[in-house]
Amino acid sequence: MRYLPYIYFLRVPLLCSLALLGLPLAAVPPRAPARALLAGMFDVDPAGAALVTFLALSLAATLSIAADLVLRYGRMRFFAAPLPARLTRLGFTMGPLAPSRISAFFIVYFAVCAIVLIVAGVIGPEAEGWMPRALAALAGAVAFVVFLRLVAALWAATPAERTGWIARRLRFSASGYLAGESDGGEWRWLQPPRLLAGHGLALLMLAASLIMYGIFGVARYAVLSGWTAPLVRLALPPTLGSVLVLMIMLVWIFSGAAYFFDRYRVPV
Repeated sequence: MRYLPYIYFLRVPLLCSLALLGLPLAAVPPRAPARALLAGMFDVDPAGAALVTFLALSLAATLSIAADLVLRYGRMRFFAAPLPARLTRLGFTMGPLAPSRISAFFIVYFAVCAIVLIVAGVIGPEAEGWMPRALAALAGAVAFVVFLRLVAALWAATPAERTGWIARRLRFSASGYLAGESDGGEWRWLQPPRLLAGHGLALLMLAASLIMYGIFGVARYAVLSGWTAPLVRLALPPTLGSVLVLMIMLVWIFSGAAYFFDRYRVPV
């Protein structure tokens, strides 16, 4: 019972993961309840399958980052019960990424939700011509792995001083954001202020999400304005991709707001 509050603190990534998992299950199977309404979203060409794969895995990464911050700093930020030591041990490493066991569990869960959606997009509502889409989805997955490693490498190479201007603006609500140390039994924040591990990665992923959002918005505007260049068409996501981009942005907005306001018990 003492760990049940974590379910509430994780509500944004958990609810979004249910939507990510439920969308293909409600749209693609022959007797799916919303097949007539939603199946058309999963009718994508190979280029769309690659883009949907990249975006679905990006959404899973966004959910993983949001959940990891809650699990890592929940005790500090929300006065939650400390998680058992066996769950906070190192789960795995991938370059500078080193989530705990409990965070690794959620990473796998979010990845499975994304894979279910990707498979639904590859198979499609009619289950025909799936091989080109499968190869394109594989290319999209490889592109995502390269993207994630680049972001992680950039995060590892970025000195803490680069985010000092953000850290200074969070001093009024420092718990769960800023690093500190115990000094003679008294806790004090490091000077100059420094973000806790994980927040820098979140900021970089947020910046990448905003860039993607801007690129897709410009591509959509260009197509509506009559541009037909192949590069513009390639950057134009299918309907399912647009839904995934929207979900990514909503997760950043609501998970960030929940992480801040849950300390003060203001519901988001």
